[in-house]
Amino acid sequence: MKQTVCGLLLAALIAMAASSAQAHHSLSAYDITKTIEFGGTVKRFEWAAPHCWLILDVPDEKGNSTEWVLEAGTPVVNNRYGWKRDTFKSGDKLQVTVFPAREGPGHGALMRAVFPDGRTLDGPLATYLKK
Repeated sequence: MKQTVCGLLLAALIAMAASSAQAHHSLSAYDITKTIEFGGTVKRFEWAAPHCWLILDVPDEKGNSTEWVLEAGTPVVNNRYGWKRDTFKSGDKLQVTVFPAREGPGHGALMRAVFPDGRTLDGPLATYLKK
């Protein structure tokens, strides 16, 4: 009886952990019904688990710069798409396509990055783009 109760408790804990892990990796923070495209300059690229981050300085129409923080998936998955730790360097110019954050400007989920020479890097979210 004691083993059965312990087994059920362990199963319940595993189920709760799995559901919270799934929720953590959802796109609920982003409006996946909209995409926006803009250009900017790489401030830094953070290759870290659980998510990589691309931080851009983005000029507005008045010439002022706004920082955009773009979530860019996990290192393991991004590596499958050809990304490396040094893919983006400070000072690189990029055109990006993102899902904007639902709340507040300056944050999004990166779908695609295009370098001035035309080289295009898709991430896992690029599958959402209509081609």
